[in-house]
Amino acid sequence: MTTLNKKGKLKKKIVEENMMGIDPGTKEMGVTILWNEYDLDKKKEFTNYYWELLKFKNEKIMEFLENMAHAVDYRCCEYNIDTIIIEKMFMAYNNRNSSLLNLIPQVIKEIVPEDVKIIEIGSKTVKKKLYGSGNATKEQVRKEVNKRLGLKIKDYNISDAFALLL
Repeated sequence: MTTLNKKGKLKKKIVEENMMGIDPGTKEMGVTILWNEYDLDKKKEFTNYYWELLKFKNEKIMEFLENMAHAVDYRCCEYNIDTIIIEKMFMAYNNRNSSLLNLIPQVIKEIVPEDVKIIEIGSKTVKKKLYGSGNATKEQVRKEVNKRLGLKIKDYNISDAFALLL
């Protein structure tokens, strides 16, 4: 990526992999984006963050999937995403929400460009990698994410989505 500095001179930046983390939900879904840039002029690396809590009303299944897919695809294109990491859902029997949440990765695979890698990771794996215990609470995960990224995130959906990227 090439941009102009304050004096109007060309300034070169090398952008590493752009990653999106998704903590799926039928009412609220945490979407986070993390990318690093290396400024050749300053010889310094910068980490950039974006996060958003997508909220869905009580929508019909197809309407929910369509709105969720559009939101993810839009951000994927806007931020030139290379990899999407989605929290893998467990399957609960006779539970409409868990059945719907298990459709999300398949829908995302269908709508994003073919060159985007999609990875599903279980929450226990993320917690163990991040906190050292697969049984960490949402509050423990939130605090660890804030500590590592130097942020002040309050929402568990957002911190869970960031945790996928660390």
